[in-house]
Amino acid sequence: MLSTLAWGKPFNMITASQIITELENCGNAEKAAHLSGFFKTGKGQYGEGDRFLGVTVPEQRAVAKKYAAAELPVLEQLMASPFHEQRLTALLILVRKYQKSKTAPEKEQYIRFYLSHICEAVIILNGVGELREFSFPYPLFEQYGEDG
Repeated sequence: MLSTLAWGKPFNMITASQIITELENCGNAEKAAHLSGFFKTGKGQYGEGDRFLGVTVPEQRAVAKKYAAAELPVLEQLMASPFHEQRLTALLILVRKYQKSKTAPEKEQYIRFYLSHICEAVIILNGVGELREFSFPYPLFEQYGEDG
């Protein structure tokens, strides 16, 4: 998607479809089947209905780094995805944005976004053993302490 800055110079905006395509290109059907079993996605299991593309976490981190400039509406679209990797990649981008932010208002914007999407974050982290590595509470705990 091409947009125009106030002074008329065009720039490329990152879209959710770009990130989705990149993740789909990294996908592996065998890994997807394994992950579906690992995360217990069968009927009545704790991850019921979650879907996988078969993208490894290192691959997702690379995509998150590449698309770190994605805006919050793009991350919101990814967080609404039925695919685990798309949701986790959105979360990885959000954590990166928070860690790179320099001002308190910027950090607060990311915290508010995360909190407004906490249900999606919990779904994303279903079965992930190390919450602190993948999610926003860790940087929040670093800043504010685990007691609040």
